[in-house]
Amino acid sequence: MERTKTVGRRVRSWAPDGAGMRWIALGMGMLLCVGLALPMRTAWTPGPPEVWVADRDGGSVVGLDAGLFPARAVAARFPVRVAPRAGGVWAATAEAGFPLGEHTVAAWDAALGWRTLAAGLGPLVDLEAGVDGAALCVEFGLGGQPARVVRVNEAGAFDVTAHAGALAVCGWSGAGGAAELLVAGADGRVVRYGPGGRVLGAVVVGGELVDVAVQGTGAGARIVVLDAIGAFAGPGPWAEGARVVVLEPGLLGAASAADPFESGGAVEFAVGLGAGELGLVPDAEAVWVADASEPLARRFGLDGALEAEVVLPASDVGAVAGLPGGGALFATPGAVLRVDGMGQVQPGQGGFGFMTDVCVGGG
Repeated sequence: MERTKTVGRRVRSWAPDGAGMRWIALGMGMLLCVGLALPMRTAWTPGPPEVWVADRDGGSVVGLDAGLFPARAVAARFPVRVAPRAGGVWAATAEAGFPLGEHTVAAWDAALGWRTLAAGLGPLVDLEAGVDGAALCVEFGLGGQPARVVRVNEAGAFDVTAHAGALAVCGWSGAGGAAELLVAGADGRVVRYGPGGRVLGAVVVGGELVDVAVQGTGAGARIVVLDAIGAFAGPGPWAEGARVVVLEPGLLGAASAADPFESGGAVEFAVGLGAGELGLVPDAEAVWVADASEPLARRFGLDGALEAEVVLPASDVGAVAGLPGGGALFATPGAVLRVDGMGQVQPGQGGFGFMTDVCVGGG
């Protein structure tokens, strides 16, 4: 029924006439043509995992793509540490949810899924990827027992090297490409182990060494260690906080008690932060450290020069991973924070239950 409205003595019609209908039909036809010409919207999918995090309270190991969007979530019982492996990730889990209870080492990849490779271990304070593809972990000694370095291979076989006070381990490629270990600990020593746990060299740098890593390869490689108590009172802007020590590999060529600083083969510098982990930049001679309680991170050259300082959007950093180009990732309980090579904070990823570790690599 046609609606009308009386205005004075004139009647105004609200119904379109024939010409109006033609214009409406033409407009609708044009909209339909434009809609058909537009490409169909496809469902967004994340890229392959390039970063892995351990979400302890979330009960999962999560793979993030290059944009830090979740790409894979693997259920795990209280994961506490992660390390990259070919096509996947290594993980250390606290099976009972108790820091001093039983721990396991597990592996995940798309072909074989999640599998436990070493169970019944004590508390694990470090997990790293070895140069031969194995997982390296440090088992904290309890009840008067010495700490042990445990190497777990893809088949689940493992061997053990006892090292009193060990707190950190990393892989080292020895002569002929042999897989060796570098172990640092509470006694201020860095020890180089060969196959069968044979000591190939050692150096004393003092302090309480909580992390060790290798920067570079071949003759240009450097061994970098982190001293949590900062046993250093030399020149510099900070008198307190952790200390970084950079060693030439030749210092570990033989078991020697020579002072590495007097020989000129070591550089040390204070970082002014209560740091607990190193984040080496993979394509530069630089290292990131972050305060464990304050939202502050710094990048240093391996000569001790301060290169960047960043106020982070969250505190309680538990792990650091350096990125190509000079940036880094920082694991806080609820989010992964990202900083670029210019020291600028970039979008990260949140929503985690309680994150305890982050690593770059795997797949």
